[in-house]
Amino acid sequence: MAAAYASFPSGHATTAFATAVVLAAWYPRQAVGFVGLAALVGLSRILLGAHFPSDVLAGALLGSGVALAVYQHVPAVRGTARTAHTVPT
Repeated sequence: MAAAYASFPSGHATTAFATAVVLAAWYPRQAVGFVGLAALVGLSRILLGAHFPSDVLAGALLGSGVALAVYQHVPAVRGTARTAHTVPT
C-alpha cells in the first residue's frame, strides 16, 4: 500500500455505511441488503490493499454513527418535515 494514498478512516467505508444506515432506516425490510453492500465495499478496500482493516472498521463506525445522529436530529431525514408544516384542516 502506497503511504501517499492511505487514509484513516476509509472514506469509501464511511460513505457506504452512512448511506446504508439511512437507507436501512427508510426501508427496514431491505436493511440487511444495504448493510451487506456497505460491508462488501469495506471488504473490497481491504482486499485491494487500499486500507488496513482498522481503517475500514473506523470508517464503518464513523459513517454509521454520523448517519444515526443525523437521522435522529434532522426531521427532514426522518420524513417528518412534510407533515410538520401542513396546515390543519
